[in-house]
Formats: sequence, structure tokens, C-alpha cells
Amino acid sequence: MNLSGNNFHLSSTSPAINSGSSDNISYIKFDKDNNSRIQGTSIDIGADESNGAQRMSQN
Repeated sequence: MNLSGNNFHLSSTSPAINSGSSDNISYIKFDKDNNSRIQGTSIDIGADESNGAQRMSQN
């Protein structure tokens, strides 16, 4: 994430990945990039939902 560059994408090692609560998110369907909100086992914390392909390619 790079706040000064307005980049809110999660890094591959971010502890925010799959760390959010999926309770009460029925109204949140998409992230800031219009991607499906849950890509892994749980929702990510923050404006961006990382996906498995991004995480693997960044490792």
C-alpha cells in the first residue's frame, strides 16, 4: 500500500488479507476496483480485496 500515491492495493504479505469479519457484509459486494469482495477464506481489511493470483505472483 502506498498512501501518498493513492495506491490502496494490499501487498502479498499484508496481514489484512483474509483478516476481516465476513459477518454483516451482505451489502458490500465489490471492492474499490469493482472486484468481488471475498476472494479467499474471508474478507480483507481495507478498500481493496486481494486475490490469490496477485498474492502468488508477488511472492
